[in-house]
Amino acid sequence: RWRAAPKSYIKEFLRVLKPQGLLIFQLPSRKRATVMRNPSPIMESRGLKRFIKGHVPELFWRWYVDLKYVTPESVAVYEMYGIERSEVEDFIRNNDAHIVDVVEDGWCGVNWEGFRYCVTKG
Repeated sequence: RWRAAPKSYIKEFLRVLKPQGLLIFQLPSRKRATVMRNPSPIMESRGLKRFIKGHVPELFWRWYVDLKYVTPESVAVYEMYGIERSEVEDFIRNNDAHIVDVVEDGWCGVNWEGFRYCVTKG
């Protein structure tokens, strides 16, 4: 069921995309088997906090976040699910669109693999 939401968004974006228009979006793909210890330059460029997060055990990072930001009124849990790159690419092609470029990016954090998709139609 959760996989239907991103696909429905992409389908709607493609529906309203003008011919020769460009759609750019990012999706997580899958959780990494191991924590990445040497972040790519794109991840480092987004600041010290993300760099530290990639090098500190998750237990300590959660403790820090809870201590700094969590109040009884602000507790919320967000889950992230991934869609494999091949599944996203097949979905795009099956909706009469063309993949211009796919680039791995770091927006999902160091524990997730994610991709930025550039798509056109027409």
